[in-house]
Amino acid sequence: MMAANVDIAERQKGISRLELYLVRHGQTPGNAERRYVGSKDDQPLSDDGRSQAQRAAQDYACYGFDAVTSVYVTNLKRTQETASIIFPNARQVVSEGIEEMDFGVFTGRSADEMVDDAQYRAWVDSYCEDICPGGESKAQFNARVCQGMETLLNDAARRGEKRVYIVAHGGTIMAFLSKYAVEKRGYYDWIVGNCDGYRMQITLEEGKPQADDVTLLRQKVAGVAPVVAAAAHEGDAAALDILRQAGQCLGDQMNALIRRHKVPQPVPLTISGGAYKGHIA
Repeated sequence: MMAANVDIAERQKGISRLELYLVRHGQTPGNAERRYVGSKDDQPLSDDGRSQAQRAAQDYACYGFDAVTSVYVTNLKRTQETASIIFPNARQVVSEGIEEMDFGVFTGRSADEMVDDAQYRAWVDSYCEDICPGGESKAQFNARVCQGMETLLNDAARRGEKRVYIVAHGGTIMAFLSKYAVEKRGYYDWIVGNCDGYRMQITLEEGKPQADDVTLLRQKVAGVAPVVAAAAHEGDAAALDILRQAGQCLGDQMNALIRRHKVPQPVPLTISGGAYKGHIA
């Protein structure tokens, strides 16, 4: 009775609470080839991506995902295919605005292919902050995703949903948590590998979300700094694999480290003095 009274009092103050599960989709052929996929390239999962999702479904059995009745996805096949495997009995609800960044003319191309591309070099020299020609800037993408997530979470709270499940993109997760997580980290520190994700407690106050108690669904290292430490001190293969999937170039030192550990398909060499911190989603 006391908990119900607290819930009523909080609603009267414009406060809602829910639990959020936020999962990144499985690998696509473009991910495997280290290409910028983004929102304009509606790729399906690769064979490896489907295997990743099947393993994730087993790993996440403790969360009862097979009993979930509704899961939010984007309008892109890779999230829908992933959700159909990890949440096999859930109705899929397409949510607008939370799809991956629009990489414009860079879509479908890799960093290696664009080393001599003036537009790409200019974008990299801006620390990947400027507008991708024909696409979005990082600020535009972040604003779109955060508005889309606010709308989704507030609509869910109004419907009385206490747990919300979303399968989205690496960029979606980074944009949302870098703005709304109580624990302050940089944008790229929130990256996770394909089919990894987070569980968190969301407080909505006057419509604005706050994410607290953010924990990994799997016990894997997700932040850039911990990954670097794990790789540097232990040569941890799983941590290095996350770096590969994230598509990050962290400067000559990190590239040398990856070469030293002989990781297959190492991240491309850095451009413009190690400034590149893009992701391939």
